[in-house]
Amino acid sequence: MRFAVCLSSTLLLALGAGADQSHDQHKGMHPVQAAHGETVIKSVPLMALGGDIHSINSDLVEKYGIEIVSLRLTADQTMLDYRYRVVDAEAAAPLHGQHVKTQLIHDATQKKFQVPFAAKVGSLRQTSKAPVQDRTYVILFANPGRSIQHGDLISILQSDLTVSGLRVE
Repeated sequence: MRFAVCLSSTLLLALGAGADQSHDQHKGMHPVQAAHGETVIKSVPLMALGGDIHSINSDLVEKYGIEIVSLRLTADQTMLDYRYRVVDAEAAAPLHGQHVKTQLIHDATQKKFQVPFAAKVGSLRQTSKAPVQDRTYVILFANPGRSIQHGDLISILQSDLTVSGLRVE
């Protein structure tokens, strides 16, 4: 029960900070317009044609040791819930750690969305330690202004992995 209250408080703090775009302390909580030609991560994107998660999971398992479980709107459409399962912990190791900054890009607008950072609990992700085999990991992204909607296509940038064309459930 205490965990649920803490998580609810954290989400409310994150959402409130994301709504105040002038607040310098929470820069990573709202989208930043990507400049044309800017390269965030140098890699060859794995394409999810038509937003079909299942069509790319075999490539992801082979190259990165993960399979995407879901990408959904949550918290009254103010957050995006990205979940993936570690199938091969050794292959998935580069996707985890405190140095890995995961980003979400809205394909239509090219706006970048960060993982919120709450002062008392830290980043709203589970990827700061070494991956564990057969564990499902969750990364939450702020969606200020509800700019990403059901059915939109997005890209996920995580370490040297880029997955493009994922459809929001």
